Amino acid sequence: MTNETSNLTSDTTLSETLEKLVQQQLDLLKIATNSASLLAEFIGKASPDLFGNILNTVNQILQGILSAFTAKNSEKESRVTQSQ
Repeated sequence: MTNETSNLTSDTTLSETLEKLVQQQLDLLKIATNSASLLAEFIGKASPDLFGNILNTVNQILQGILSAFTAKNSEKESRVTQSQ
């Protein structure tokens, strides 16, 4: 019924028209539910990967900051040791 044309001519009755409208609404609801479930499945599969990538990026940034501080502290210690 997805690609059918609605034929609402004058010889159709009110009940037939309402039946067609209700059927179209049910088809639309079914398609929307299916789309929502597919979207939820995709997000469920993609979010752990995305979360893992974000954690790895934050971890690399923190390691870079830590190594910069460690390098500065070791330079200061070597200067202090040399001056003594």
